[in-house]
Amino acid sequence: MVVPLSGMLGSRLPSRREVIASLAALGALPLSRARRVSAAATKYTIKVAINPNVYGYLPIMYGIDQGFFADEGIEVAVTHFNASSVTQFPNLVKGALNIASGVPAPPLFNQIAEGWDIKAFATTSAARSGWHDELWVMVRKDLWDSGAVRKLSDVRGRRIDAATPGAPINLLVNQLLLKTGLSRSDVIYSERLRDQVSMVSALRNQAVDFVAVVEPTASQMVENDIGMRFASNQDVAPNAQTAFLIASAKYLAENKDAVTGFLRVCMRSREELVKTGPRAFPPAAQKVLATWTQRSEDEVAKLAPPYFTIEEVRPESLSVPEDFWITAGLVKNKVSPSYLIDNSFIPLARKRRA
Repeated sequence: MVVPLSGMLGSRLPSRREVIASLAALGALPLSRARRVSAAATKYTIKVAINPNVYGYLPIMYGIDQGFFADEGIEVAVTHFNASSVTQFPNLVKGALNIASGVPAPPLFNQIAEGWDIKAFATTSAARSGWHDELWVMVRKDLWDSGAVRKLSDVRGRRIDAATPGAPINLLVNQLLLKTGLSRSDVIYSERLRDQVSMVSALRNQAVDFVAVVEPTASQMVENDIGMRFASNQDVAPNAQTAFLIASAKYLAENKDAVTGFLRVCMRSREELVKTGPRAFPPAAQKVLATWTQRSEDEVAKLAPPYFTIEEVRPESLSVPEDFWITAGLVKNKVSPSYLIDNSFIPLARKRRA
């Protein structure tokens, strides 16, 4: 079965009326708290979609709040959203947005058949040893504390929920099974949990033994003694690139200097975000996260950062997930990574930062 973009990782694309209504409610405007670029100094205005609750957007949020974009003469017009990143695909194609974040999910591959031209032009995060990944399979705390679960193969015979078919956490669960030589028939497999609230509830109430979640939900589960981190991308797909900056091929072709400047800012942000290591976000980043997510700084201080990286997209970071989605029936036509990647901007950004 092919899941078209209208499948939206398990749900339909919003209608035009719904898109307009959501943008009106959330606001598509530059943030008033960011250091604004004066009209005389502005060289580029870039429209960006940001989900503040997803870590992958932090290099952009940090660059806005620290004034790095202003230093480059870039005015960032931010659209807030709180949904799957693929909800932004139509806006990228129509020009309502210029840059967004994406993951190697079925819609990224199926959009070619739709006649769209969205490309990944840089990474934002990757699995890295010693750092906390953004995606986790969590295990019930009582199972962990008793010692009943320790190694990956201990999922055999137990209840595990993989969330929405086509979602990155769904891929993580299935890669975990492949890594251990197990199949879905070797576990009590489900794909019924669709949001973080239901995932927390299911683990707390022992309705499942394992559940896949994204940060910061994993950290909150640990903090509240609900679950323990069991496996991440680093355990099943070491060093895999997990999130990307994406834009339409048309926008990239017509705005090379603006995109290069945007990446220079992300590289500058990334240097500051990783300099304190994997134990905690730097203090300045904690303040940025607290502001954007509307959480207390004490709560944010307990969160562990993923590994941020602004670099070229490796073809296997797309082809490996694509091959799995093809076997799962969620992608019909295989697309060469060369159609989905534009790595020409990273060398330009590096050169101009030197």
